[in-house]
Amino acid sequence: MLADTLGRTGTQPAYRKRYLVPIVERVPLVNPRWFSGLKYFGGFGRGGAPIAFHLPFGSAGVMICYESIFPDLARTYRRAGADLLLNITNDAWFARTSAPYQHESHLRLRAIETRAGVVRAANTGISEYIDPLGRPHGATGLFVSAVPTFDVATTHVRTLYVEWGDWAGTACAIAALVLAAVGTIRARRAPPARSTPRDRAP
Repeated sequence: MLADTLGRTGTQPAYRKRYLVPIVERVPLVNPRWFSGLKYFGGFGRGGAPIAFHLPFGSAGVMICYESIFPDLARTYRRAGADLLLNITNDAWFARTSAPYQHESHLRLRAIETRAGVVRAANTGISEYIDPLGRPHGATGLFVSAVPTFDVATTHVRTLYVEWGDWAGTACAIAALVLAAVGTIRARRAPPARSTPRDRAP
């Protein structure tokens, strides 16, 4: 939820997470209520449509935890007019592995795809600002206490991805299927190869 400068939390609708971590937050393909009483098995329900928060300096779209790996969510916010993307996450369970760095790197792609500034706040690090070209600024270390502030920049650029989505990947997949089908049909219609005296063993 958004808390304003007066501490009020009801001035704008809350955003509820849409992409839930499999098993931990939601067991796929089953009723979440069946697992609501079990430890480490998620019984959470999905949130609704993404809601951008409107602030004096512009609007911001929030991605919670690993929602940052889904480009369509960032694209939806940007198409709705969000000036900035925010990522809040609990990376404590990754400890000091390579996972926090991999998790953070996805946001660089979201910044490049949407040409929007991104601010990341992680309880154990890495917290940082990523500019619209995907360059990180002021990144904190893992398990280092810090309260960074950032001068955030963004753009009004509407990238091809924001406008058209995953058309390139979809087009390539369709073209590959069509070519495979054409190749299979031609192979079935081709006459069988005949052996010649030169092909026969002596």
